[in-house]
Amino acid sequence: NVTYFWFFNDTSGNSNLSDMRSFNVTDLILPLYNLSRQNVSSPKSNEMVNFSVNISDNFKLKGYIFSINLTGNFFNSSFTYTEGTLKHISNETRITASDNVNITWFFIFNDTFDNLNVTNLTSFNIADNTTPLYNNTFKNQTTVPENTLINFSSIFTDDVALNTMVF
Repeated sequence: NVTYFWFFNDTSGNSNLSDMRSFNVTDLILPLYNLSRQNVSSPKSNEMVNFSVNISDNFKLKGYIFSINLTGNFFNSSFTYTEGTLKHISNETRITASDNVNITWFFIFNDTFDNLNVTNLTSFNIADNTTPLYNNTFKNQTTVPENTLINFSSIFTDDVALNTMVF
């Protein structure tokens, strides 16, 4: 808020004051961000991940919310107040989604004039953490004479895709 008035006088020493007037200064410049990142590029289920970004404003920052989609719906953290014109903000989250699920996250932040900005949506897939399985491993004979053909048979499965099998 800026308040002003005029003081004036003449050469005879007579003076006067104008009425006091005021106006509010409005900031229309959005706060900015850069270096949006996460500390683990391909996290596994139940791993802790730190998401962070640098935010700045020409006047004064107010706060931020972190938003992440772990289950098909976005979950927002509580609003966290901050101040200053430059801030490194972060949120540490345990990844509770299953293997191979796509996760998306972003930050929402504003300044004291409630100019709002949002980081780009960033996505990654939960790493495959499931060991391939096998069953029904058997041979067609229990005692094998020399120079006899043996039939080995197994079933291998994986929740994503099998890559290599070595016998």
